[in-house]
Amino acid sequence: MSKNINEKFHSNSKISKKIITTKDFTYKEKLEIYENIVKNNKKIKTILDIGCGVGTIDFYLANKYNINIKAIDISSRAINIANADKKILNIKNIKFKKEDFTHYKKNKIKYDLIICNEVLEHLPNDIDALKIIYNLLKPRGILIISVPLITAPLNRLGLVKKFDKKVGHLRRYSKEAIVSLLKKQKFLISSVKETEGIIRNSLFTIDPFGKIIRFIKLFLISIIYFLDKISIKFFGASDITIIAKKI
Repeated sequence: MSKNINEKFHSNSKISKKIITTKDFTYKEKLEIYENIVKNNKKIKTILDIGCGVGTIDFYLANKYNINIKAIDISSRAINIANADKKILNIKNIKFKKEDFTHYKKNKIKYDLIICNEVLEHLPNDIDALKIIYNLLKPRGILIISVPLITAPLNRLGLVKKFDKKVGHLRRYSKEAIVSLLKKQKFLISSVKETEGIIRNSLFTIDPFGKIIRFIKLFLISIIYFLDKISIKFFGASDITIIAKKI
C-alpha cells in the first residue's frame, strides 16, 4: 500500500480510549487465532506486528499477556493515534513506530512471533517481503499471515474491484499460491484457516453495507458470525490465515 493510500485509509481513524474484547465484531475471529497461538506457545515473549494500523490488536495482546510488542505502520496518522491511545491506556509493553519493514534487511533483532495481517497483497515484491520476515524470526519463530483470496465470492462476482483499488490491493491469492510462496521461503506450514465469508466480507468491502457495522451489537454479533461461518461452506471464504514456522 502506498503511503498516500495508507494515510487516506486511516483518515477516519480516531483515538478509541479503550481495549476491545473477543466479542468485537471486526476482530473477533482474528483475536481467537492470535490468542490460541500465544496461549499455547509460552516461549513467545516478543511480537512484531507489521501493518499495525492504530494498534487495536496490539493493545489487546499487550494488556492480557506479558509480551513485548513492536508495532509498525507506514501511516503517520495511524501511529500517532496508536501512541495517543497508548498514553491514555497506560500500556508500557508496546512500541509504536512509523516504519517500513522492507527496510529491515540487515535488522539484527529477532522476534518470537510476527503478525502480518492483510499486508502482503499491498507490496510490490511479496517474495522479498517474505524473505525479510523469515530473517526477522527467531529459530522456530511463528508467522501469522492473512491475505484476501482470489476465489472470494464477491471477487468472483466482480464486486470488489473498486474496494481493491481504493485500499491499494496489488493482487489477491489462491490458497495454493500463498502456501507455495511460504514453502519456497522455507516456512513450515502449521495450519491453514479459511476465514470471513460473504456476509462479513460484504460489510467490510461494499460501502453501503459498511454503515451497518456500527449497529451490530450483543447477540447480533454471534448470529452474524454463525451465519458467516455457514456461508463459507456454501460459497467459499474471502480471506485466508496461515500459521507458519521458521525451520
